[in-house]
Amino acid sequence: MPEFAYTAKDQAGAIVQGTVFAENSALAVGKVRELGFTPEKVRSLDGPRRDVNLVERMKEEFLYPVSSGVPLKDLAVFYRQFATMIKAGIPLYQSLVTLQAQTRNEKLRKILADSQAQVQSGGRLSEALPSEQTDTSHEQAKALFAEGLQRQQEKRFPEAIQAYERSLRYDPKQAETLNNLGFCYKSMGKYQKAVGYYRDALSIDPQLAEAYEYLGEAYLGMGKIDLAKLQYRKLLKLNPEEAAELKEKIDEQAQSP
Repeated sequence: MPEFAYTAKDQAGAIVQGTVFAENSALAVGKVRELGFTPEKVRSLDGPRRDVNLVERMKEEFLYPVSSGVPLKDLAVFYRQFATMIKAGIPLYQSLVTLQAQTRNEKLRKILADSQAQVQSGGRLSEALPSEQTDTSHEQAKALFAEGLQRQQEKRFPEAIQAYERSLRYDPKQAETLNNLGFCYKSMGKYQKAVGYYRDALSIDPQLAEAYEYLGEAYLGMGKIDLAKLQYRKLLKLNPEEAAELKEKIDEQAQSP
């Protein structure tokens, strides 16, 4: 999914910057608003960029995910030479060919050879070696999840959402990450959005008891007590203690005028 960078203002009028993933710019603007910000500028990160950003994109989308086995000193040389060639106006494909011929590291040579074919076919560099991305992508997903969890615990929910969404880019089948996204949106009062993430989490892990509890709370926030009760019944089979907490909230809301 395309990534968009945004500049916006928070409720206090302070400038904030970040990225979101969306199918198009209009949906990206909508996602920024859902974070509680007023968009000032939204631009795609998948289109042409300045030379220095092309180098950063090469690192982020391709070399970082697949560079396991390449010594850091070889990568440092590559980055320096790649930046010099791009800034000199040498086309990306020709730069990759030249750098492949110059490097002595067989792992990096193979990466650069496959990336040339990817560039020629019009694809993304990050798709060149999917089988070699697995381990490192998993580690990146874990690191971003940890970042999101820290922001969530600090109640910095918009920043937590950004980290979790980036984590899902590396590993989209993370039930816990989807569950935490739901929690962040629920905490911001965006119950419908939260419900979608809880459902996605449960489609991956139907035994994730916490998701049923939070989904029930989200339905209570929407005034849908019957749906909250349904989550209670499912949760009761998995975790009676958490189910009791949800039932208490359901009963409290049912008795309120």
